[in-house]
Amino acid sequence: MQVSVALRMLCALAPACTVNGKAIGIPGASSSSNVGSAGSSDSSSSSSTKGQPPGSSCRAQAWADPWPFLDRPADPWLAVVDGQPARVSLPSDSYGQLKENLSAVCDAAVDHCLRDCTWLVTTPGEKHREATPFHVNPDGDFVEEDWRFRARTNPEGFVAYRTVPVTRENLKVGALAMAFSDPVYDGRDMSTHVTGFVRNLYAWDVGTVASIDWDSGVLWLDGHRDGFFLAAARVPVLRYTRGGTVEAMPGALAKAPAVADVIRPGRAAHTSDPWSQVDRRHQPVAADDPHAMAGLAETCNARVDHCLRPWVWFVDDGGTPAPARWTGKAFVRAADADMVIDHPGLAYRTRPAKESELRPGRRVLVFRNTERGPASQDDAHATRGDWMFAEVGKVDANFHVFTVKGSDDRYPVDNARLLVLFWLPGEDATAVE
Repeated sequence: MQVSVALRMLCALAPACTVNGKAIGIPGASSSSNVGSAGSSDSSSSSSTKGQPPGSSCRAQAWADPWPFLDRPADPWLAVVDGQPARVSLPSDSYGQLKENLSAVCDAAVDHCLRDCTWLVTTPGEKHREATPFHVNPDGDFVEEDWRFRARTNPEGFVAYRTVPVTRENLKVGALAMAFSDPVYDGRDMSTHVTGFVRNLYAWDVGTVASIDWDSGVLWLDGHRDGFFLAAARVPVLRYTRGGTVEAMPGALAKAPAVADVIRPGRAAHTSDPWSQVDRRHQPVAADDPHAMAGLAETCNARVDHCLRPWVWFVDDGGTPAPARWTGKAFVRAADADMVIDHPGLAYRTRPAKESELRPGRRVLVFRNTERGPASQDDAHATRGDWMFAEVGKVDANFHVFTVKGSDDRYPVDNARLLVLFWLPGEDATAVE
């Protein structure tokens, strides 16, 4: 299958390197594997690549190299020799030799399919708000892969960064971060062919971390309206400018995170306890949540509690269930805290329904879509009639769908939530019979 020109990116693998006179390395992977480890050099060199430049621990590159190229996040110091960016033997074969990998996953566990000595570079022309992969050739020049047909070399005023995948330890509000410029991408959907991962890995948005929602797996960067998946974000830990020396970023953990610590794609299965938002006095718990609702496309099904925040109440607002948050004084719309629900009816706490619980005549909450659940966290919390109160009609156990009273539409069982408890101002929270 012909591979598009859009894929010139990434870098290499290696063993140990010298930084300020000290050897730094990571134990290598088994030589029987086609995937190199993040700190070791594959002893089998491709006939289409040159040897390694003197003093470099970066693996020589070939387009024919199997990918993902690493089996763990790379040591950031691997690409540094005596305070300078390590030089890499770039491919001498044709990019058309790049192999398909129909089961590839370019997530943080394999360093987002970057090579061992890739630098992410920003330039003044893009106001240092977009980063693209560069490698240092045997002559010491920073060379951009020729995606977008530009293949820049030593762009004026560039800043080069060595980066690592984000973890709970290394990502902080106020620090610099980079995330895939296609914000819906979280590192999983790489099963077509290599042009897919090149398209995603070539453009990284850059910005200061404004907010982190660990539960939702999303971060926000200053100057960007929407969020980015934590699974597709990286933290700069080393910095280099032309004529200087490589330096660690202030306060950064300049080391490769363990695979067990990186953020993997997808939400963990969970269900929020409906009673967790009721205090000992049987009153709602006031919730404060500074995070915006992410509009990132994801599968918001019953397995992940429909991507609802743990504090969500469904308030009867003129017959329409409005996702809402209790502030301690009033209910405000979940997706817009400035909109107070002035005349709330009964407020319900809910949980995903099991098929066996959908008996005819039972009143439930239903996401009004006959094909899928909410398409995003924002979709799940919006108030526009996407959720409805309804009575169960018939259940088809063969196709796992059900109807509601007054309609022949067939909804996935996965779209139903049970009404567990209700509350009305001035009353006690009470279980739904």
